[in-house]
Formats: sequence, structure tokens, C-alpha cells
Amino acid sequence: MQPKYPTSLQDCADLGHAMLRFRLRVPHVVAEAFHAPGQYHRVHVSGAKDAHYAIASRPGLVDFEYLVKRGSNVAETIRSLSSGSTVEVTLPEGPGFPLNEAQGKGLLLVATGTGISPIRSVIDTLRHTDRRDDFTRLQLVYGVREPTPLA
Repeated sequence: MQPKYPTSLQDCADLGHAMLRFRLRVPHVVAEAFHAPGQYHRVHVSGAKDAHYAIASRPGLVDFEYLVKRGSNVAETIRSLSSGSTVEVTLPEGPGFPLNEAQGKGLLLVATGTGISPIRSVIDTLRHTDRRDDFTRLQLVYGVREPTPLA
């Protein structure tokens, strides 16, 4: 089993559509292991089973954001914590999205519900780096159950 690293809960907010956004300040060893949008890791809070969450922020930051579905033990426990509380995470896992293979082509991003979390990492990466010009066209298709906007 992977080692767990203590992080600090920065903030947490309900976004509607039974979605929760929270932000953790992670140690540098965790931040350095996050190299590609689409990666995920295990998040652990005391008294709840670990959950795998995709990282919604871009690589290169020490504040990791997450967009998760409300209702799970981990999500509800995090929702009840105050800023500064300790939450543990493992190192990021998975290869992430193969953006380099799509260079010079159009990029179609498709998600529903909390599947927007890893897609948000892609969007954030393209917005804040010089990678936008690597793709001829960008399109996002996002499905929701109700037409009310996300907060």
C-alpha cells in the first residue's frame, strides 16, 4: 500500500447538483508527482474508507482542487471539517491524458457530473500554459441532469 501524506484542508464548498469542491494544500513530494491532467489519487480522512478522486487543478501547484459527488463517507466527512484540518493523500497515480498524442489536432472534451474534474485539469492546464496553440480546436461537451448552472 502506498504511503499517505498529510495535507491541509484549505476550503470546501457545495456547488449544487450534489457536487462538492474542496482544496487541499499538499506536500511538495505529492505536487511533484502530479505531472499530467487526468491523474488521481486516494484521499483519506479519519473514520472513513479511502476514496479515489481525480485532481481538478493543473500540475505544478501545491493546492489541489477536487470536484466530487456528495454523499460518500469521505466527501461528507470533508464537508464537515473546518479549514486547516488534516486530510491524507497518496501520491498521484495513472498516466493522465495523452495530450502530447493529440498535438496538432482538435481536442474534444466530454464529461458528465463529477467526470468534469479531470477535464477541468485539462482546461486549467491549457489556460495557464503555452499549450493552447498545440491544438487546432477545443470543444467541451458537459452533461448535467438539470439545466440550472453550477455555482
